[in-house]
Amino acid sequence: MPPTAIEQLKARGDDLYRRGSFPEAAAAYGAALAAAEAARDPALLAPLHSNRAAARLALREWREALADALQAVAVDGTCVKAHYRAAVALEQLGRTSDALASARRAADLEPSNRQITAMLARVAAAAEAGAAGSGPQPAGSQQQAQQQPRPNQAKQQQQQQQQQQQQQQQQHKQQRPGPPSEGDWLAALPPSMRAGSIVVPPPGGGGVANVLLLLHGLGDTPRAFSALARHMALPQTAAVAVAGPIPVPETDGGRAWFTSFDESFELIAPRPGERRRAVSLEGTLSALLPALAALAGAGAGGGGGGGGGGDGSGAAAAVGREAAAAAAAAAAAAAAAAAAARLAAPPGRRRRVHLLGFSAGGTVAAAAALRLCGGPGGPPPWLGSVVGVAASLLPETLDDLEQQQRQRQAAHGAGGGGKALASAPARRVPVLLTVGDRDVTVPRDAVERTAALLRAVGCDAAVHLVKGKGHAMVGPDRGEAEALMRLLGGALAAAPPGEGFEEVGPGEGPPPPGAAAAAGRGGG
Repeated sequence: MPPTAIEQLKARGDDLYRRGSFPEAAAAYGAALAAAEAARDPALLAPLHSNRAAARLALREWREALADALQAVAVDGTCVKAHYRAAVALEQLGRTSDALASARRAADLEPSNRQITAMLARVAAAAEAGAAGSGPQPAGSQQQAQQQPRPNQAKQQQQQQQQQQQQQQQQHKQQRPGPPSEGDWLAALPPSMRAGSIVVPPPGGGGVANVLLLLHGLGDTPRAFSALARHMALPQTAAVAVAGPIPVPETDGGRAWFTSFDESFELIAPRPGERRRAVSLEGTLSALLPALAALAGAGAGGGGGGGGGGDGSGAAAAVGREAAAAAAAAAAAAAAAAAAARLAAPPGRRRRVHLLGFSAGGTVAAAAALRLCGGPGGPPPWLGSVVGVAASLLPETLDDLEQQQRQRQAAHGAGGGGKALASAPARRVPVLLTVGDRDVTVPRDAVERTAALLRAVGCDAAVHLVKGKGHAMVGPDRGEAEALMRLLGGALAAAPPGEGFEEVGPGEGPPPPGAAAAAGRGGG
């Protein structure tokens, strides 16, 4: 990536930071860092790490902010802001002496900076107070103590043991992962889906019992879908509007979930033998599904996969960049592992994951449901529900799967009924597919065929037909929003014991007129 492109990513992060969009700013800085490392451009590494540290400080991600600040200092020891931000993070982590050292270094580099001098005075006072509380007693006190009889030896040992136990408990508490932050939700995603993705915390804060992933259409961005999540305001539900892994040229930042254009930038049409879209979609699923488990609290995150199956260009990375790319991949994997540790939950308290996709995003959601429900043992317990708006499986996928059904039926005799399940699944995942009767992009027939295949693998799939609607996101006054909220109302996780999680009821809280429609600007 040329330096100008990296600088544009940095400028985007700066703009997002100024507007208070700290998770998005951190993601933009991360994308710029990966590009700078791949381009072997050290000049931008220090300011990018330092700026991402600032975004992570705003998110109260103290450990991650400290790591970024120290990375910046390692590259450029004269980076004043990095020393200052390291001091802030260290102070919040309770490492007062280390915070004092960083603050002194910042003050040495820029002694006239009032913010730095004020912090230095504060941290120095805290360090002195700590030293006074644990320092030696005055000589007179020592003499008096020597004149007093020594306490009972057994009692003294007991007190020492209690102090040691308290110290060990405190250390264990400090080492335990903190509660998930907005950055953790993003870090659990595959690296190619992090930049541009937006986290919408649950309304009113509090615990998270559900995670709703919103998947945009072809050439769109997550922004409108994050607005939809805010309007829906599902209780105890964190929403993640995810960015597709493949950039779409000439769309002002639009993304795609799988290869959709040929070398001439023409849409790939389904035809016999055409596999590019299906193969690319498989790559996206292979990267995304582990991330779903991590978001639920049951997996290791999406740090290892790039996702997307490529953009069809076939360009190979330069040999000289392989080491930098490997380092960037290792850093992404480490971030994902750390996020997964903070997102982890015991089996009885894992979050329930729900997928809501429009058009091509709905294709991803339906394909994910097909794979998860059709796997050994049926659907994972954390899969809550799936919604596809104006969406179906790819036509080439439908043809392949239906052909396999016919072959199995012929091999086992009439009455095989498609895919024969060895036994009925213990739980049938609710799936809603909506389609307009005027939709020429995703016809009703493809949606009905998709629902039949999902039922064959144990999903409780229903089709909602919307009269007078073309290819668009959920709109007002069509009953579509009510059907969507009714499905989610029955699928949101029930309250764990003692948590008091709220449950949304059927039909509660549909998005206001126009809110969902605004989220459907993307194509198929």
